[in-house]
Amino acid sequence: MLNINDIIERNKSRPEPPEVTNIRENIIKSFSRLEFQEGPHKYYIHNDDGTTIEVPSVSGVTHEFKPHFDTQKVASQYALKHDMTLEQVLRSWEENNVRATNNGTSTHLFGEAYMHFFMGNLDKIPDVIKPQLDRGYLVPYSGKQDAILKYYEDLYLIDDIYPVMPEAQVYMGVNSDYSDIKQYAGTFDMLFAYRTKDNEYKLMLHDWKTNKELESGFNRNVHEVVTNPQHKNYEKWLDKYGINGGMALEPFTELYDESFSYYILQLSAYSLCLEQLGYEIIDRRIIWLKDDGSYEKIKLPDYTQKLRQALNKNN
Repeated sequence: MLNINDIIERNKSRPEPPEVTNIRENIIKSFSRLEFQEGPHKYYIHNDDGTTIEVPSVSGVTHEFKPHFDTQKVASQYALKHDMTLEQVLRSWEENNVRATNNGTSTHLFGEAYMHFFMGNLDKIPDVIKPQLDRGYLVPYSGKQDAILKYYEDLYLIDDIYPVMPEAQVYMGVNSDYSDIKQYAGTFDMLFAYRTKDNEYKLMLHDWKTNKELESGFNRNVHEVVTNPQHKNYEKWLDKYGINGGMALEPFTELYDESFSYYILQLSAYSLCLEQLGYEIIDRRIIWLKDDGSYEKIKLPDYTQKLRQALNKNN
């Protein structure tokens, strides 16, 4: 495990360049009018004229491209197939959602705390995580927290990557050149600056993911069937799901209807917010945390321009 003394020594030998400090300060200043209310999970922008407007979240905006899921219909079919009542199925789904949400929140808090720890800012560690500080170590309490520790231990060995900030809150609408885009706001987990060989600083955007699965085997199978006239279920499934069954909605019908696809759109939406400030985003990755203490660092394609067109107010 990394000890705070290791962090102090690293910061002495590789002090933060002023360019990175300026990036952090500029981002905080540029988005200072944004307010996030954690309980209801709502974002508000306070305008110069004294008015306040609520704006949708990044996840809300990107899920506009997700096909409608008829919970009651699907739950009824599941209940019939598994000899359960509708109430039992809905209760089971709710319990799974509550468990996943709370586990995800706990893991993300530890991830936020560890970036503060990695930057040497022990005073910024959330109070709920502070009991895990012991003799200069930030001790993980679960497999996914172990994975976060491993991620930062690996990062510790890399030169030319500097942490900028955890839990970066951004919104669309601070640059008039981007006024064609619908307003939205969001928070992503990690922002880093990368120093290039030309001594320029470009940004890396990373986000923790704690899903059991990133892909939807069901929707991938649906799409395979409805695009294959030779399949025995072709006509039946084509009538049920349509030719774009298993895929996201226009204009992203090349993406499967699954978590991984919406993460591509989410990180592109965050990137657009930073591009407003003139920054170049050279790396978008999700860090998929596993219960066994390992992680996968998955590079995502750049969908910023296609998303910008999709979110154009004139569409």
